[in-house]
Amino acid sequence: MTSTRYPSLTRAGLTNSYLHTNSTTHQFLFGAVAELLDNARDAEAKQIDIFPTKDPSLRGGFYLNFLDDGRGMDPTEVNNVVQFGKSFKRASGDNMIGQYGNGLKSGSMRIGNDFILFTKRREKMSALMLSRTFHDKEDIESVICPMPVWSTTTRLPVIQEGGKERHKQEIDLMCRYSPFKSESALMKQFEKIEGDCGTLIVIYNLKLLDSGEPELDIVSDRSDIRMAEMDPEDQSNLPERVSFKAYASILYLDPRMKIYVQNKKIRTKRLANALCNPMMYKFSSNRFKKRSEDEVTKTEHEYNLAEGRARELESTSRDLEKKFGSGAHKSSNTADRVLLRKAQDKAKDAREIAKSRRSECDTKRRSLKDRKSLDFFFGFNIENRRYFGMFIYNCSRLIRMYERVGPQLSGSDSCAGIIGVVNVPYLVLEPTHNKQHFADNKEYRHMLKAMGDHLQCYRRDAKDVMRKGGIKQFWEGFGYLDDDWSQPPSSEEKYERQRAMKIPKVIQCDSCLKWRTLPFQSSQVGKDLPEGWLCKMNPDRKHNSCKCAEEIQKFPEGEFRKEQKTKEQRQAEIKEKMQKMQRELNKVSTPDNKSSPASRRAESSGGSRVRKQKVASFESDEDDDDGGLFSKSTQSRLGLKSSREPTKRSRAVPPPQPRSERRERKVRRISEVEQPSEEIRRNNNNSRSSARKKQKVIAYREDLGLDDDEEEEQVQVQPPEEVLEEEIVNEDVEEMQVEQKEDVEEEEEEVVPPPPVKQAKKKSNESKQPEDLMLGKCVEVILDNRWRSARIIQTDRDEQGNYKTYKLKFDQHPQDRFDKTWDATKTDTIRFDSDIPNGAAASSSTDTGSTSGEKQMNGLDSVTTEYYNNAFGKLKTCLRYFLPPNWRVSKDDIQKLNLDEIVDFPMDEFFDQYEKGLRCLVSTFKSKADHQQAAADQLKQEVHETKQIIFDLLMLHDSGTPEMSFNDVVPYARHYLQSLPKRNDENANP
Repeated sequence: MTSTRYPSLTRAGLTNSYLHTNSTTHQFLFGAVAELLDNARDAEAKQIDIFPTKDPSLRGGFYLNFLDDGRGMDPTEVNNVVQFGKSFKRASGDNMIGQYGNGLKSGSMRIGNDFILFTKRREKMSALMLSRTFHDKEDIESVICPMPVWSTTTRLPVIQEGGKERHKQEIDLMCRYSPFKSESALMKQFEKIEGDCGTLIVIYNLKLLDSGEPELDIVSDRSDIRMAEMDPEDQSNLPERVSFKAYASILYLDPRMKIYVQNKKIRTKRLANALCNPMMYKFSSNRFKKRSEDEVTKTEHEYNLAEGRARELESTSRDLEKKFGSGAHKSSNTADRVLLRKAQDKAKDAREIAKSRRSECDTKRRSLKDRKSLDFFFGFNIENRRYFGMFIYNCSRLIRMYERVGPQLSGSDSCAGIIGVVNVPYLVLEPTHNKQHFADNKEYRHMLKAMGDHLQCYRRDAKDVMRKGGIKQFWEGFGYLDDDWSQPPSSEEKYERQRAMKIPKVIQCDSCLKWRTLPFQSSQVGKDLPEGWLCKMNPDRKHNSCKCAEEIQKFPEGEFRKEQKTKEQRQAEIKEKMQKMQRELNKVSTPDNKSSPASRRAESSGGSRVRKQKVASFESDEDDDDGGLFSKSTQSRLGLKSSREPTKRSRAVPPPQPRSERRERKVRRISEVEQPSEEIRRNNNNSRSSARKKQKVIAYREDLGLDDDEEEEQVQVQPPEEVLEEEIVNEDVEEMQVEQKEDVEEEEEEVVPPPPVKQAKKKSNESKQPEDLMLGKCVEVILDNRWRSARIIQTDRDEQGNYKTYKLKFDQHPQDRFDKTWDATKTDTIRFDSDIPNGAAASSSTDTGSTSGEKQMNGLDSVTTEYYNNAFGKLKTCLRYFLPPNWRVSKDDIQKLNLDEIVDFPMDEFFDQYEKGLRCLVSTFKSKADHQQAAADQLKQEVHETKQIIFDLLMLHDSGTPEMSFNDVVPYARHYLQSLPKRNDENANP
């Protein structure tokens, strides 16, 4: 009906290239295959078979079949299949997985170039072909889909618009561009659909790898479909991304469909029932508003349309009433009264619809403030603890898997081995079109943060069910005897028995598809249940019949309690964060900050503020500014070590002032900051100081990881007093030393520490310990059966001074969450290696002469020198790699640059020249490509014209030449030329 309106206006259309563009949304190939399973599940199919059929004439050597026993489709629904974005599933409720009307097209085009669909419902059978090969060979831009229809009873064609000629042309195209070369072969495919309804999808001309092999491997495992060219022994690959059997087994949270792959049934499972010590937590939040707001906007639009239509019909009804409805104008004509009654009925119905839309709109608008609830399930994966993370489902369909949250991101073993499961409805989060992520990333991250908090709560609650020996003994009880998390559990009978006792067997009946929980039987430990398991095989007499109701799964419900940290714990966290920041600063800081240009750049880039002490009586000419990130009072209270080497010159300590006087001065100083006078407010310097103080508070909150938008319970943490006072307090050395004594008296309640001379001596002795020399050492450790390069950033020793553990930061993954604590006693898994290639290159290049840069580095310790050499070597490598053409310095000369020459190197001019050369190169390639494209288009046009000339000649000399496509002209002309001598002989000898 709508197609006949506005016939003269331009309509949007789809091209052949869009079929490929649409398929690129599926980066994960199994996700594209799962789209076809989703359609079968939405069609209420009880079973789907996925099996290949060999055909050497096709690309890939076989085609893939998807056969289900669902509702099937009538010709009208088949026609809607090729309507991109049109779907009736949205009005069917939230139990439907498909919502966009795009899954079949995008999924099938990702697997192969062509597909043909056979479907049957009641009295009609329909077929549909969508082929990119057909469009490419026929050189057709617009998308054409042949769709013949037959009668189920007579098996004769159903004549549609276009008559028999259309049906004949559709059959001809299908036979030419599909694996089925005749109409009888097409009709034979309907015989595979055994019931009255069902659907068969055949995908052929499969996508290939660069090696020429199909992306899907059906040979290595005859009961599975695997990703080609992926090593199954590589433990870094998740099993669900290598094996479709593993992926399909957890694809649905509550499976109600049997899945067969190559005639082998996949043992699906409920993921929450496959966990040890499962527990459920209720979570609610009012931050999931995006979907609700979209629903309100949609409902308001529908209400406005219904209200406008109702008003229009009511106006028409009133106009007819004035014409011949009442009084002197009352018409006696029956037709007029019927017309009036119909107008009144339409207006009444339209008003009722508008009222219902208004009520629905008000209800959804009020629900915007309602809190959305989710159920989080957590449990231990004792079958293989190396695979853990969160599994996020949407309407019982898997969207994200192994998503790590909370402590799992930092690489901590405390929450490793724990799997979380959540089912998110459409009203909370909407998935993307490829069903591999969620559309609103902000609300998705909020949910992940909530799952991380509940994960920590579950970990604390799980301590009650663990053994007294802690987490290590807990895993040892299930056969994990090795500290290496990549190792599988022991296969000894006692451990298999322990695992079987903790995880009950939950299996689905092959007949009624109900889930049954089997009681523990020691004789069944380590044995697989039969493939066609039925309810009558259940030892539990209460549920050993298909007529028995399915048992409702109940999980213990936990109560979410946010961890309440003590004051000491919060102080320890703040101290650890500050120590970490100080260590990062120490990596780039040097004892001689004034003379080192690298140190000045580090200070300016890092934003650290150097405070100069201007008391000449207590400062020697050789002392430099404190390059640390925090003030001395801050370092004293937090127990940090100074980044400078302690000086040997002793400093006199003035006698301490009375406590009351010091306290009054401190309170007065803070009160002046909190309540400045009018004169200070007018001062620009103090205004800038206040702004900097505010920035420090914000930066401090960011360092602690606090979220300003977080609406859940928060611990109000204020920065230490020294961070707020650092911009306004500038006292001399006497006051800072007195504050150090005061802090020790107030917080530690101990005797005043000894004079600074002895403290400096003590620190000097500590700096000579082997621990400081061990920091920054380059090592290699065995991780995932490979040697990984790392460096030591922290050590731990026992009472005898022997090293117990090293904290390592890996070169390939420098993020803090990948840091690992390594056992120092296992010498077979760690080896020290100080000969780093970049460092060696850097050191050799800097030893080519006596320069001022070398003199500056002579006073550095070995660790800092090694960092310098490593950095210089990498910088020189980058400069040599990006060397522009015709640059005035050669590669060999760049390798010989010293420190001062590197500092004065013209970086801006260097990269400007590099960018100009790169643009010139790209422009050259682009012009060549345009020229080749123009030549190819010209040749294509000439070939097209030549074929037209050949066809015209054939029509001129041979009246029996049939109508044909351009691709068939050349073969027909060759056949005609070969048969021409024979025809001449026949004409010569009649």
